[in-house]
Amino acid sequence: MIRRPPRSTPLYSSAASDVYKRQYIHAKNLREVLRQLGVESWVERSRSKGFHVWVFFTEPMRASYVREGLTAACDVVEAPTKEVNPKQTELTDKGWGNGVRLPYAHNRKRGGYNEIDNTDYSFSMVPVTVFVRDAIKTRITPDAWEPVRVRSART
Repeated sequence: MIRRPPRSTPLYSSAASDVYKRQYIHAKNLREVLRQLGVESWVERSRSKGFHVWVFFTEPMRASYVREGLTAACDVVEAPTKEVNPKQTELTDKGWGNGVRLPYAHNRKRGGYNEIDNTDYSFSMVPVTVFVRDAIKTRITPDAWEPVRVRSART
């Protein structure tokens, strides 16, 4: 069982890996390794013509646990790790820290980016209501994330 961190530790309810322009194979491979580890993830086309791979959690977890797990999964499939969020694992006095726009955010362009791709990799877009329903239903518990995070010690 994972212990609750002190209040000064940043907590995250989601994780995202930013895969650069037109490198869908990295997003696809990252989604597949997470699936093999029992973690549902979501691929979103980003505004920069790349992709975000999202994981959502049932409760907030330490930023370091979230980052370690997603970085380890990226390493397994040799996906870039420069843009793994959360980027910071400690709070500082320097503003709000890092952030990534959630999928389907207000004032987003429909049909070209910032919508979730179907799990069959067909690039047909998932309606926002279906995405929210399924993302909530398939959130990952801290205990289910632990095997992903532990891989970081082995990679």
